[in-house]
Amino acid sequence: MTEWYNNSWNFIVKKLKSDIYIGLKNIEIEERQKLLGKNIINIIKTNSLFSLVLKDICSLWVVAFLINIGLSLYNNHYIISVLIILLLASSLFQVIKKKYENEKRLKDLENLNKTNANVIRDGRVLTLGCEELVIGDIVLLEKNYIIPADLRIIESKELKIKETAVTGENYISEKYEAKIEERDINLSEMKNIAFKGSTVMEGSGLGIVIAVGMNTQIGRIVSMLTKPESDKFDINSSFNKIVNKISIITIAISCIYAIIMNYYSHNTLSYILVNVENIFLAGISSCIILVFGFFIMKTEKDLQYKDIEIKDISVLTLLPQINYIFMNKIGALTKSDVNIKKIYTDDNLYDIQKTKLKKDINLERILNIGLLCNDAKFNFEQGTSKGSIIEIALLKLGSENEMYKYDLESNQKRIFELSYDSDKRIMTTVNKFDENYRANIKGALDVILDRCTHIMRSGVEKELSIEEIDAIREIDIKLSEEGLITMGFAYRNFNYEPSPDENIESNLVFVGIIGFHNPINEEIMEDIKYCEAKNIKVAFSTEDNKLSSYAMGKEIQYINSLTSVLSGIEMDFIPEKDFSTVADKIKIFSRINSNHKLKVVKLLKDKGYKIATAGTNFTELPSMNTSHISLAVGEECSTLVKKLSHIHIKDNYFRNFVKLIKYSESFISNINDCINFICITFLLNIFLVLSITTLFNVDALNPYMILYLNSVIVPLCSFVILSNENVKALKEKESTINERLFIRKKGMNNILIPLIVLPIIILAYYYVVTTSSNNDAAVLNTFIIISFIYAIITFSLCSLNKNIIYYLTLSLSFIILLGILILSKFFHIKLNLHMFAFDLVIIVFFVLLNKVFIKNLYKAS
Repeated sequence: MTEWYNNSWNFIVKKLKSDIYIGLKNIEIEERQKLLGKNIINIIKTNSLFSLVLKDICSLWVVAFLINIGLSLYNNHYIISVLIILLLASSLFQVIKKKYENEKRLKDLENLNKTNANVIRDGRVLTLGCEELVIGDIVLLEKNYIIPADLRIIESKELKIKETAVTGENYISEKYEAKIEERDINLSEMKNIAFKGSTVMEGSGLGIVIAVGMNTQIGRIVSMLTKPESDKFDINSSFNKIVNKISIITIAISCIYAIIMNYYSHNTLSYILVNVENIFLAGISSCIILVFGFFIMKTEKDLQYKDIEIKDISVLTLLPQINYIFMNKIGALTKSDVNIKKIYTDDNLYDIQKTKLKKDINLERILNIGLLCNDAKFNFEQGTSKGSIIEIALLKLGSENEMYKYDLESNQKRIFELSYDSDKRIMTTVNKFDENYRANIKGALDVILDRCTHIMRSGVEKELSIEEIDAIREIDIKLSEEGLITMGFAYRNFNYEPSPDENIESNLVFVGIIGFHNPINEEIMEDIKYCEAKNIKVAFSTEDNKLSSYAMGKEIQYINSLTSVLSGIEMDFIPEKDFSTVADKIKIFSRINSNHKLKVVKLLKDKGYKIATAGTNFTELPSMNTSHISLAVGEECSTLVKKLSHIHIKDNYFRNFVKLIKYSESFISNINDCINFICITFLLNIFLVLSITTLFNVDALNPYMILYLNSVIVPLCSFVILSNENVKALKEKESTINERLFIRKKGMNNILIPLIVLPIIILAYYYVVTTSSNNDAAVLNTFIIISFIYAIITFSLCSLNKNIIYYLTLSLSFIILLGILILSKFFHIKLNLHMFAFDLVIIVFFVLLNKVFIKNLYKAS
């Protein structure tokens, strides 16, 4: 975009071979459309709500549910069928809701292709569909008008545009036609550009089309939002695959059982179908989708409380694979705050805590420049601030010396501003005082010194000598070696009102240097050591000069050699081959721009690194989106950058990101534990139904008992496992979610554990049925034992504090006892102490067996 906002509109019109009065000629249109394409945003084809529902209804797990409902109705188990219908509806709603929200977002983008435009062609004003626009078309802008393409403003009559769709900012932006000198600025700062998809709120104007279709900014954003990510893991899809696999096994076992029973036994069809229903009830983990859905919602809420927002929870599955982190220094290596330590002016170096600025004319001037050349806001009563931390520090220093930006600007009105950018590295404001004008400049000392011809001595301007320049540079080196961020301050007086088109940032008068201290995050080395232990390389980019960067890195013992620091200037001249060799050894990048950052990320990605890159503004998006994980950082971060990034961290970025990596390991480990637990309960339930049916020739287990187990006990235990606080160190092969269930070598323990537990439960069933001659009592007894077995396995997996264990024990016990009471009353079973005593013996035996044998087997799975 630089070529469009950095040049005058006259230059742009000539470059695009157009005419503001006549516009393009009709004979040119077809040729331009062939060359650059139509003004259409390519949207991925969206699905209707009906097609989404139909697609999910055809899933294997839904088919299994529907078969189960049919069997329950056939066997006159109407209550069970109603409950399963409710569970199915809830699960489908949860699955479809997320998908429909994504589809709806894409459908909204389709409206971008449906706007009209008033265009000048062959000297006439025509109303055309926006897809007919080509580069060079002259477009008229009016109130409530939707911008049809990216335009360079030619004429503005109080033109105000809302650009939320493009910049993500909710405020209205005032537009003008003058060129902008700065480079590398945010979209919201491009005041002479109108973006496709924006809305004219006030005024009118004229613009020339500079980009169409997918080359517009909204087109690029859409491509970022909809591009397929080959290395992305979809956690919801993974859960669906797992449930589908369990459903396939359930359907297969049911079919095999029905065929065998039909050919090799003399049982009736009703008897077979009752047992098939029980196999389906035992096999379908009816609440898996709901449990995982609620767990994901809980995870997102937990992270929001920690000031971390995640666009897609699936990104947590990529975090354990990250082995290179590229962070901005401020807010990560150091705190998001600076304070002023020292000021150098007129050959004197002042300690700011011992100096009153109003007593010295040079000190007062340097602070005046700092307050006037300043876009930050600070509320002294509430202690709240907005803007650059450097500029906020200047406002605070002013308030401490009873000098306020508001008071200064009321007497020295700002005329215009030349904003800071990463190439120019200085900022300028022009202010009017009395009948004269002054350019106030602050920024990188080397840039300012190169533009200075004079120096301020006791309030008097004198010619700047080479010796004085050398002395200033020596002071800069001294301050940098102390780890201070240095910034130069200068000014230039005018006896006329200068224009932004003039080279006003030249022939400056040097005033002084301010040294800012950016406090180190105390816990930073603890987090860096964790990364080193995990073989994760960490690099920081900073606006500090190379010496200051080295001093800071040495202070925290992060680096011990100047070779660990590389500056942007060095990157410009280092041969590609040499840079490829040293790139992953650099720990601090000093004064690099967005192109340098992209170069680093691309090179490291080609070398096989899995990279997480942080950024705050639109110019950093290329490097962020090239990385495997993009991090938007800071409260002042652009809304658009937040929207296009995987993760947004508000404060203490590095520490919170390291915490997130640790959390992701626990997250994946808990999900894998839960999947294994569900597999074990699935197999145990099915083995139990088949064993009791075969050995005792009865109508299997009670369907209500099985439904209660699979819809209450198992989901509750699963949720406890998912919420486990234990942070496990994952091995490389375990850093993804296990979808293979029983196939991998260790996963065979998911079959072995049910085979160990099964004889215990069958023995208990046999004992009760022979002593009481009551099948219903034996079934209830089985329910009690298996419920407590699931609870014991759950607690053995979790590292929870005593209070949580206490409340969970009470909750699980209450739910199990509630199930016992419901089943006993429903089937008129009399409970007796003899049965409870026997159950207690079995449960104690299982606790011991679990502790010495099963627990290790389960963890191995």
